[in-house]
Amino acid sequence: MITPGLDRMWYYGQRHQELLAEAKRHRLVQEALKAGQPKFHNSSKILVYIAKKLTTMGARLEERYGNQPHAEVPLNQQTFPGR
Repeated sequence: MITPGLDRMWYYGQRHQELLAEAKRHRLVQEALKAGQPKFHNSSKILVYIAKKLTTMGARLEERYGNQPHAEVPLNQQTFPGR
Protein backbone atom coordinates (compact mmCIF):
# COMPACT_ATOMS: atom_id res chain seq x y z
CA MET A 1 0.00 0.00 0.00
CA ILE A 2 1.27 3.47 -0.92
CA THR A 3 0.98 6.02 1.80
CA PRO A 4 -0.41 9.45 0.87
CA GLY A 5 2.86 11.18 1.73
CA LEU A 6 4.95 8.96 -0.55
CA ASP A 7 2.46 9.25 -3.38
CA ARG A 8 2.59 13.01 -3.13
CA MET A 9 6.39 13.00 -3.09
CA TRP A 10 6.45 10.81 -6.21
CA TYR A 11 4.03 13.20 -7.97
CA TYR A 12 6.09 16.25 -7.02
CA GLY A 13 9.26 14.52 -8.21
CA GLN A 14 7.64 13.71 -11.57
CA ARG A 15 6.28 17.23 -11.91
CA HIS A 16 9.71 18.65 -11.08
CA GLN A 17 11.31 16.53 -13.82
CA GLU A 18 8.66 17.68 -16.33
CA LEU A 19 9.27 21.33 -15.46
CA LEU A 20 13.03 20.90 -15.82
CA ALA A 21 12.56 19.30 -19.24
CA GLU A 22 10.19 22.09 -20.32
CA ALA A 23 12.66 24.75 -19.15
CA LYS A 24 15.45 23.05 -21.07
CA ARG A 25 13.33 22.94 -24.26
CA HIS A 26 12.40 26.60 -23.83
CA ARG A 27 16.05 27.57 -23.34
CA LEU A 28 17.10 25.60 -26.45
CA VAL A 29 14.34 27.21 -28.54
CA GLN A 30 15.33 30.68 -27.37
CA GLU A 31 18.99 30.02 -28.20
CA ALA A 32 18.05 28.70 -31.65
CA LEU A 33 15.84 31.71 -32.35
CA LYS A 34 18.54 34.11 -31.22
CA ALA A 35 21.18 32.38 -33.33
CA GLY A 36 18.93 32.31 -36.41
CA GLN A 37 18.08 35.99 -36.40
CA PRO A 38 20.04 37.99 -38.95
CA LYS A 39 21.95 40.99 -37.67
CA PHE A 40 20.49 43.74 -39.87
CA HIS A 41 20.14 46.53 -37.34
CA ASN A 42 21.87 49.21 -39.42
CA SER A 43 20.29 48.15 -42.70
CA SER A 44 16.88 48.02 -41.01
CA LYS A 45 17.22 51.70 -40.14
CA ILE A 46 18.14 52.45 -43.74
CA LEU A 47 15.14 50.47 -45.03
CA VAL A 48 12.81 52.34 -42.67
CA TYR A 49 14.22 55.64 -43.91
CA ILE A 50 13.77 54.64 -47.55
CA ALA A 51 10.23 53.40 -46.91
CA LYS A 52 9.27 56.70 -45.27
CA LYS A 53 10.72 58.68 -48.18
CA LEU A 54 8.89 56.50 -50.74
CA THR A 55 5.65 56.92 -48.84
CA THR A 56 6.10 60.69 -48.76
CA MET A 57 6.88 60.76 -52.49
CA GLY A 58 3.84 58.63 -53.21
CA ALA A 59 1.61 60.97 -51.21
CA ARG A 60 2.99 64.00 -53.09
CA LEU A 61 2.43 62.32 -56.46
CA GLU A 62 -1.11 61.44 -55.43
CA GLU A 63 -1.72 65.06 -54.43
CA ARG A 64 -0.31 66.34 -57.70
CA TYR A 65 -1.92 63.91 -60.10
CA GLY A 66 -4.81 62.54 -58.08
CA ASN A 67 -6.30 59.13 -58.68
CA GLN A 68 -6.42 58.88 -62.44
CA PRO A 69 -8.31 56.00 -64.00
CA HIS A 70 -5.98 53.40 -65.46
CA ALA A 71 -6.43 52.12 -68.97
CA GLU A 72 -7.67 48.58 -68.64
CA VAL A 73 -5.70 46.02 -70.56
CA PRO A 74 -8.03 43.52 -72.21
CA LEU A 75 -7.18 39.93 -71.37
CA ASN A 76 -6.76 38.01 -74.58
CA GLN A 77 -4.67 35.11 -75.77
CA GLN A 78 -1.67 37.36 -76.38
CA THR A 79 -1.57 38.21 -72.68
CA PHE A 80 -0.78 34.58 -71.86
CA PRO A 81 2.02 33.53 -74.23
CA GLY A 82 2.03 29.92 -73.00
CA ARG A 83 -1.49 29.20 -74.26
